[in-house]
Formats: sequence, C-alpha cells, structure tokens
Amino acid sequence: MSDRVGPGFSVRPATPADEPAMTVIQHSSAIHHATIDPDRWRMSTPEQAARSRRRWHLSQPRDEGLVAVAEDGTVVGMIELWLKRPRDPDGARIPRVAADLGLA
Repeated sequence: MSDRVGPGFSVRPATPADEPAMTVIQHSSAIHHATIDPDRWRMSTPEQAARSRRRWHLSQPRDEGLVAVAEDGTVVGMIELWLKRPRDPDGARIPRVAADLGLA
C-alpha cells in the first residue's frame, strides 16, 4: 500500500525542450487510433510523425500546450490547443472562435 497523496504527476506549460517527448506521445496515440479505426488512421514511423508534427506546428502554431510530468521528470501526457479565429469579420457568417484540442 502506498502512502502517496496526490496524483504522482504535475502539469505545466509545454516548452520547446518537451517537443521530443510530445512527439513520442503523439506517435503512440496515433498507433492506438490506427489499431482501433484503421479506416480513418494509419500508422506512421516515428520519423514521419516528427516531420508531420513539425510541418503542422510551422503552418499552424498552437495557442497553448500543457504537459503532465511524472515525479521522475518524464513527460507522460499532453494537451495542445489551437484557437480557430474568424477569417472574415465582415462576412455574413457570425464570427466565432472555435477550438481544436489535442489530448494524449
């Protein structure tokens, strides 16, 4: 039986130094999704996942990123947020901000 109180991890803002661990986590998540729904997801190599992640972040930088860090310093989870802002505030469509959230 453990005497530990609390979750055994902390949450903090993601930094560029977290990127390698976040790439591994995202790749593992993609493998999980491809196993469950192969018609919608495919398995990529770790190198392909890293290239895809770099391309995505260059074209559409995230607005916020958080990582869960285990007591030993290992990044064990992540949340990334992209806000989709209206492109044409003068258009007929009511301008609303939407969010795309990635959780792994």
